[in-house]
Amino acid sequence: MNRYWYYALLLAIAAFVISMAVLWRDNTATDSKNDLTNWAATIFLLCVVCGPGLLAKQVFTLLVPVEQHAKNRRRLLREISRAETTREQAAATKTRIQLLRAWWEQERDCMHAIYMLNYKEAGGTKTENPYQRSTG
Repeated sequence: MNRYWYYALLLAIAAFVISMAVLWRDNTATDSKNDLTNWAATIFLLCVVCGPGLLAKQVFTLLVPVEQHAKNRRRLLREISRAETTREQAAATKTRIQLLRAWWEQERDCMHAIYMLNYKEAGGTKTENPYQRSTG
């Protein structure tokens, strides 16, 4: 689709340039009616008027990829920022889980120690303990 627009624009520019050349040829006709002089004057005026415009168009054409790269760079920086935020959140969650696990292990060891103390105080008879660590 972009290719068709490009060719249509190219044809429109060519038609514009040709029409300007024909009009200027008629306007710059001298009294001597020398066709070579008329065409030279027309080409000179055409270059003076259209040259800077075509140069600006070429510069803008070259800058379009730079603009796209700048947009891609901003998008990628946003994605990197989001990924870093997600990574930091995951690291914080991992730390919270590790602390919770350490607390549960400490609580388990404490309950096991209480049970073992009660077991020894009871003379070695088995007592019911829901916190007893399975060894098998």
